[in-house]
Amino acid sequence: MNAMSHPSTIGLRLAAALLLVAAFLFASACDTDDTFDTERLDGTYEFTEFFFETPRGVANVDILAALDTGVTELDIFANRRYTLVVQFSGESRNQFAGDYEIGSDRLTLDLSNLGDIRRRLLLPEDQRLNILDDGDRLRISEERQNVALGDFDPEEFGDTVSSGTMIIELVKQ
Repeated sequence: MNAMSHPSTIGLRLAAALLLVAAFLFASACDTDDTFDTERLDGTYEFTEFFFETPRGVANVDILAALDTGVTELDIFANRRYTLVVQFSGESRNQFAGDYEIGSDRLTLDLSNLGDIRRRLLLPEDQRLNILDDGDRLRISEERQNVALGDFDPEEFGDTVSSGTMIIELVKQ
């Protein structure tokens, strides 16, 4: 009996082949792209909700009511770029461009370039939004700590710092 036909050699080769197939299948499964299709996000979104809900005793912050909703919008492009146009009522129009990251059910806007406007909107540098309705709606309802409400309106809120829930919803036009 030669080494090629010995039962233990055949068993080892079979085990090695099965291990190789299993490793290939595992690597293939790990390499799948589970990000949402950016082509489905491409478009203009209007804000339908944008407020910071505070605990009792502190006034809620209705950010949407302070914006000119005929001008304020978010344009998302398939190349992972966005343009955000913000205009507070009675003020000049501000336009910003940036990048976004995307996952299977969420996108994250890099808002670090918005400066004072970002702080006035009570937004973090990286704003996550859940992708809903096959990309036709973006929404977040997220607990936030230590939000400086005076950044939005110094006259109304002064130095008030509060925890609460940021609620933002955008709908594709």
